Amino acid sequence: MIDFIPILADAASKVESSNTGYITAATAILTAASAGFFTWYSNKSKSRNDQFASFMSESEKYRKELREELEKQQKKCEEDVAKLKVMVKDQDILIQVLEEKQSLDTKYKAIVDSMPQVVWTAKPDGNVDYYNARGYQYAGRPLNAGRDYGWSIVFHPEDLEKGLEIWRQSLTTGSTYYYPYRIKRGSDGMYRWHLGIAMPRINENGEVLQWIGSCTDIHDYREAILRRIRVTNPEFPEIPEKEIDNFSA
Repeated sequence: MIDFIPILADAASKVESSNTGYITAATAILTAASAGFFTWYSNKSKSRNDQFASFMSESEKYRKELREELEKQQKKCEEDVAKLKVMVKDQDILIQVLEEKQSLDTKYKAIVDSMPQVVWTAKPDGNVDYYNARGYQYAGRPLNAGRDYGWSIVFHPEDLEKGLEIWRQSLTTGSTYYYPYRIKRGSDGMYRWHLGIAMPRINENGEVLQWIGSCTDIHDYREAILRRIRVTNPEFPEIPEKEIDNFSA
């Protein structure tokens, strides 16, 4: 609302001093009113211009901050997408490696299971954790019955103590295990001679990671040696079973 009182008062003072009549007075009033209105409007416009300029400045500042935040989020999104692509690629590689490993495991298991020897593996402490199919077929026992030291029940009682002594020595020193012994065949209960061999799998620090062993049936071979000795040396007395290992074919 325009305050015209000061303007009219100023105009009246001019009328009184001029004595030019009503027309001159009216002209003075209109002139003063126009000047006052122009001054008010100019000040009002300037205030609005200042407010608009301030609003535009704040808007530009906000737009700049918003643009920077959007660019930041876009960059982060691109980095996340890149990481995701790497993860997907790594996962594909991992799946491929696992599939290849599974294929190799299946292949090697088939090879090991087809071998005529009993093949086994043991933990670094000597506990057996795997037998191939031949081991279970020969022993005629459930698949988990020969784990750890359960295999000792198929040993001939006369061979068990010495066999365990040599095995413990190998575990202590990390040396190759080598010992002939008799183990019971599950199908008929017959004790047949086998040659037990186990070698350690060692890492770069010389630590035993695993033992890999085999039991090879040498019963018929030993019997042939025994017969040859008896035939070629009839003067020899009866040779004890445990002494046959001291002879070669």
